[in-house]
Amino acid sequence: ISPLMESYVRRFRGSRECLSLLAEIHFNAGRFDEAVEVADRAIALGKPHLGVLLTKANSSFSLRRLEDAAAAYSSALAIAPENLDSMMNLASIAEIRGDEALARFWYLRILEKYPGQALALKRLAAAQTRNGFDSEVADVLDRACAADTVDPQSLVLVGSLFEKAGRIERGSEL
Repeated sequence: ISPLMESYVRRFRGSRECLSLLAEIHFNAGRFDEAVEVADRAIALGKPHLGVLLTKANSSFSLRRLEDAAAAYSSALAIAPENLDSMMNLASIAEIRGDEALARFWYLRILEKYPGQALALKRLAAAQTRNGFDSEVADVLDRACAADTVDPQSLVLVGSLFEKAGRIERGSEL
């Protein structure tokens, strides 16, 4: 931390805004344990804002403290119900835990709010193909390609999923 920031922190150490900023600085520097500690102090002062909750959630996620991360993302959604990052990360946490039903719930909720969200479409399609390939998966894959036609990762993923499903002719059209 720069000397200027240190003096600011000493002067306003009880300030929620100062602690939130300090937590973000720790996060950006890769000091996730410190970011969580400082974010918790800011949150304890009451009325946490979205930024400090996301800093705590992202730091906890980086430390693989999935319970803490999920709780912080959920708190962020209580403040900002359409926060895309929180919903995407809750879906990722569900996938890490092997809870495909919960991951699917989050991807579908994202797509209600953001119908063209290419990453959510890709992840939903990938999750659905683990249970087989059907017309619903094909529809999701088509929507993913339409949402982001220049994303090579999407095209490779979609093509490989069609190929695995025995629908090579459709995959080659991409």
